[in-house]
Amino acid sequence: MKPGKPRIRITGIAKILIAFICALGTAVPLSVATQQSALAAGCTPTHNTTTDIWWIPYGCYNVVIPPSHKCQIFNDAGLNSADGNVTDLIQCVDVYATNANGNESVWGEGEFYCQGEYTRCQGMNVNVDFKYTDNPSFGNVTVPQRNYKCSGTGCPNGSRALVSTQHSPGDGILYGFLAEAWLPAGNVISIPTVPADHNLLSLDSGQYDVGFALS
Repeated sequence: MKPGKPRIRITGIAKILIAFICALGTAVPLSVATQQSALAAGCTPTHNTTTDIWWIPYGCYNVVIPPSHKCQIFNDAGLNSADGNVTDLIQCVDVYATNANGNESVWGEGEFYCQGEYTRCQGMNVNVDFKYTDNPSFGNVTVPQRNYKCSGTGCPNGSRALVSTQHSPGDGILYGFLAEAWLPAGNVISIPTVPADHNLLSLDSGQYDVGFALS
């Protein structure tokens, strides 16, 4: 089941930080995302093509489901500034999972940035949505939409705004989760000298069956 929206087919201290992010969902700078990825080194999910389940190895944090990564350029031809140089306004979506220390959870993440002449966007007003199955009842749960805004020097400079949704409860070990993230139509990104641009179609990760290895 998918939401009825048009689509086109995001050491101890480190663990505490990750647990905090998992509980709240947030926008984090690229440096933190890099640290999280380092913890997941060697944690590659395995796809069972017979059951179509993506299995997350035990002891792994912040593992992306590979085919969920989808990207969209707002301005297909690029936006030209006053001097004719081009900047692309880019957003991506992913489904993530953690399987460690009794936390078996899934969530969605949006990634937003400018690329080209302007590596710092002038402004962002973007949203990320996420849904999952509430096991073992197998009912669908759509979490509250996550919004992120920035303007001027408050926007990431040469990096990306990573916006996480609320996570599913950490109880997926027996049944796993069906998980799906999407970026709704209407997200706004702007650069200097050019009016703000809106994405006209939502960007969908697709839906994935995620399982959690016991050891």
